[in-house]
Amino acid sequence: MVLFPDYMITRKIIEDFIATDQLMLNSTQKKMCVPIINRMFLLMKTGVHFPAIRIYDNLIIDGHHRYLASRLCGYEISMVPSEKSSATVATDWQSVVFEEVDWEAET
Repeated sequence: MVLFPDYMITRKIIEDFIATDQLMLNSTQKKMCVPIINRMFLLMKTGVHFPAIRIYDNLIIDGHHRYLASRLCGYEISMVPSEKSSATVATDWQSVVFEEVDWEAET
């Protein structure tokens, strides 16, 4: 089920989604990139396969962008257990900063 079939994902859409959706997993990242989430969302909508995200209990260790994109478009993403480091700290989704600068763009 695609939740946002005709949209480009924006920071506002992400923030509104987080405010109304109960996310099963918790973030361990303080910042995320909106353009990366959007690209993954668009690819997931077309059925492109993405690798599993790595989790420890209910913490995302690797795959934050994939997780949010999958939740936004109803894509079933696999989860595999992982270890956490002593630096791994849960971050409330409401306090994650969603940057609109494309981290993958050439400088």
